[in-house]
Amino acid sequence: MWIGSIVERATGRVVLYQIMDRSQDSLIPPIQRKIPHGSFIYSDEWASYKSLSNYEYTHFTVNHSAQEYARQQQFDGEILNVHINTAEGINREIRRRFSNKSSRNTERIDLVLSEIMYRRCGRSLFYPFKI
Repeated sequence: MWIGSIVERATGRVVLYQIMDRSQDSLIPPIQRKIPHGSFIYSDEWASYKSLSNYEYTHFTVNHSAQEYARQQQFDGEILNVHINTAEGINREIRRRFSNKSSRNTERIDLVLSEIMYRRCGRSLFYPFKI
C-alpha cells in the first residue's frame, strides 16, 4: 500500500490518500480530482508523473537522483521555488507513525492520515467545540 499526498502551498492544506501502486493509473486520477486544471504541480522525477503536462497542468520537477532537492526557476517573468520539501516532511511524519509494522492496517492508516490532514489544516484542535 502506498500513500499519495497533495499539498497546497498557499494555504498549507494537505490531502493524503491510499493508492494501490505508483503507476500512472493510480497516481494521476486523484490529482485530476483534487487539483484544478491550469495549476502548477511540483513533483519528483517519478515516471508516472511525466504525463501531467498533458492534462492542462504546468508541471515542474526536481531530480532527487541528481541530488537536486530545490531550485529557483523563472516562468512567465516570475521566479518559482521548485521543491517538494513540504510533501517530503509529511511523508517522513507518516513513516514515523507507521514504523511499528503491527500497527499497519487499512482502518488505522485512514485514521492516521485523517489526523495528519486535520492537524495541518490550520484549525484549532478543539474546532468546532467551544470550551
